[in-house]
Amino acid sequence: MPDYALSGQDLKRHIKYAKEKALPFAYNPGAGKEADYFALHRKRSAEQLGKAAKADGPGAKAAFGMASVDGKVLELRCEKVVAGMARKLKQHLKTNRLSMNVRIMDAEGNVLEEDIEDLADDPDLFGDDGDTGDRTGDETGDET
Repeated sequence: MPDYALSGQDLKRHIKYAKEKALPFAYNPGAGKEADYFALHRKRSAEQLGKAAKADGPGAKAAFGMASVDGKVLELRCEKVVAGMARKLKQHLKTNRLSMNVRIMDAEGNVLEEDIEDLADDPDLFGDDGDTGDRTGDETGDET
């Protein structure tokens, strides 16, 4: 089964894309925040990602559903939920150098848990450029 887990720049790029359109996600928490399995995918279904997370992830339980970004909050509308997921996922995101708040909701949109605090702006994530593609090289601009 393919491994859909994301980290680093791939994760950041998918989070930026989730600002525009909800993406299927799966999450399987591990013993340490570095071992967590978090997947976002543009084409696979949430159920497919959930099966992959359960098979490839470190834990026995996996959550899956749709993820979207509202401001500085990663909102996860879950078909299946793992207890304590907001705090664990927020720590996993911080490990990947993403400062985001996390809100966990059920399939109907009712808030189940959240980990919200005042965060500094991350220009890579919250810039006004609307760019969801990869950037390479110096981003200072070459305008003359």
